[in-house]
This record gives sequence, structure tokens and C-alpha cells, in this order.
Amino acid sequence: AIQFQKDGMNVFFLLRNPVLAASGKMIQTIQFPVKGYLYDLLKGKYLGEASPTEVVLDDAVPAAVFGIYPYRIEALLVNVADKIQAGKDLIAKIQLKVQGARPETHIFHVEVIPPDGGGNLLLKRNLVAENGTLEFHLRTAYNDPNGKWTLRVKDVMSGLITEKTFLLEGGK
Repeated sequence: AIQFQKDGMNVFFLLRNPVLAASGKMIQTIQFPVKGYLYDLLKGKYLGEASPTEVVLDDAVPAAVFGIYPYRIEALLVNVADKIQAGKDLIAKIQLKVQGARPETHIFHVEVIPPDGGGNLLLKRNLVAENGTLEFHLRTAYNDPNGKWTLRVKDVMSGLITEKTFLLEGGK
């Protein structure tokens, strides 16, 4: 087990030891050393207020990652224009809506997906969002394909995902 902590944010990694672990599935009860709101980061799921939690680690699922924060994340808000002119900047305002305290630093994984659904490493970013807020800028190309694009944002610290679409006009 490993714990990372920054300000009020705590992340716990649990890894099954294949040498010492018994074969088969084994349910383990985890008691966390901090209070707060508990998230299963691998499943992208809110689990409630931190309390003893059961986890199964086996050969098929040898790890678990939990986040405990001093606030509950209610939503991941993404605001982007409905239409963008090719060659201009895509600008998105991204922020967490939380309950209980002011948001701390989060990591947003941002992907811009073209109309054909194809991926491009240059259209993916991991961005630091101080206080759970950031403004994302990406210059579109004059020859980017026209059509409906998708902006997908994942809050790495909770697993929440929000998608917004926009129309790119004036490209090829």
C-alpha cells in the first residue's frame, strides 16, 4: 500500500503481492487513515464518505486505487462554443463543481476527437487544474476536417468524464 498526499487530497494505491498472496479471490477490508469523500479511481466511481471499504485483489485485478478528498465532486463542467472556425482557437472552460470545501489541485485528461473518431497523440493532454479550474486552448488547423468534433474531459482524481461536441467549420 502506498499513500500520496497533497494539501487535503489523498490517493491510496493497493497492490497485491503475487508471491505472498493466497491463491483465489480474497476480500480485504481497508480502513483509511483519513476522513473525507471516497472515490474508486480505476472504476471512476464515488463510494460515499470514507469508511472501512472492502476490496478484492486477485490475479485478474491485482491493484486498487482510491482517492479521499475533503469535498464531494458533484459535476465536471465543460463550457465550449457550439461552432468554431478552422484556424482559430478552441477555448474550453473546465471546472469542478464541489460540495463541502474549495477544490484542490486536480489533473484533467483532455482529448479532442475529430469527426472520424480517430485518435491523435497531439490532441491529448494531461493538464493541472489549480483549484479544480482551468481554461484549455487548442489552435485548430485550417485544413482540419469540417464536422462534429468531441471534447472529452476526464477528472483523473475522481474518474468523472464529460463530453461536449462542437462544429468545426471552414476546414477541408
